[in-house]
Amino acid sequence: MEDDDDQRLDDEEEAPGEASEESDFCPVLHFTDEEYREMCRPWKKALVLTLPGKKTLRYRKVRHNLTQLWYDTEFKFSDIPNYYYVVRFEQDSYRDKVLMEGPWFLMRHYLVQRRWIPNFIPDANDIPLKMIVWVRGPNLPKKYNNRLFLWRLGNKIGTSLRVDMNTPVQGQGDKSRAERGRFARVTVEVDLRRKLKRRFISRNEVLSVEYEGLELVCFQCGYYGYKKEVCPHRCNQASPTRDATTEVSGKPQSQGKKTEKR
Repeated sequence: MEDDDDQRLDDEEEAPGEASEESDFCPVLHFTDEEYREMCRPWKKALVLTLPGKKTLRYRKVRHNLTQLWYDTEFKFSDIPNYYYVVRFEQDSYRDKVLMEGPWFLMRHYLVQRRWIPNFIPDANDIPLKMIVWVRGPNLPKKYNNRLFLWRLGNKIGTSLRVDMNTPVQGQGDKSRAERGRFARVTVEVDLRRKLKRRFISRNEVLSVEYEGLELVCFQCGYYGYKKEVCPHRCNQASPTRDATTEVSGKPQSQGKKTEKR
């Protein structure tokens, strides 16, 4: 199922249509589809990072903190405009580790991640339009604790990237098995311009999910960027607005709480 992620990126790597007319003022650069894909290939598995509300950090400071945070992961780090950063991993397993073990916090700020895509343009908004989140269902019936269900659940929220199942722990002599006390999760890339859903129905059962680490998720209207207490919909406004200077922050809590950091 994770291969669908690669296929979507392949589709997004199609060379954009070229201008039909060329002028001396604005010449056109021509590339074949294969040449365009080859230019994109080194960045295909990269992640784009930013820290909303934290615009004073220097490049070296962010890189140093990431190196400590992902101490057993090898990656290449570069900065791009508007306080965005791009991370390329030496191995796919390192990228999977980052996707599986989040959410991540840098100096008590939520580290926003999203997949790199060929036409990504770093915008100047304080709140990104897309980001990767970790979703879990703490009260899901055991029958739904499987990859197929979680993958489809994630696709109802956004774009499923990875499913993180409970890890079996071998007992003494390998004669017994136990599951670690944590919930299965799905890593999803969401569009923050759309509502973040928290309830679903499966075979007439109402199921609830939680978004790990998101301190500013308003489930009054489902949008991200403010708390329920200041939701514009409480004033019966037609559409939600966001404060571009809202600071998204949080810190890891102990195991088992909503914003757990493992």
